[in-house]
Amino acid sequence: MVTMVTPYLITSYTIVVHEAEEGGYWGEILELPGCVSQGETIDEFRYNIREALEAVLESESQEPRREIYTEPTVKVSDTWTATE
Repeated sequence: MVTMVTPYLITSYTIVVHEAEEGGYWGEILELPGCVSQGETIDEFRYNIREALEAVLESESQEPRREIYTEPTVKVSDTWTATE
């Protein structure tokens, strides 16, 4: 069986913010792997992560991703022998 997965619009995202060891902040959007940003202040981070989100959403709207999943085929033998 083949299943097609089409991305759908999410109206809210989970953003995890971290304080950077060298100062400032960095964070990621959990629903969009690879969508990360940073900023020297929390306000700069908020601005930058919004820009990153908009860029990802724009690129996905231009080239929608379609992932194809297939069930693995497993061959089962009629007989088998267990050894000790």
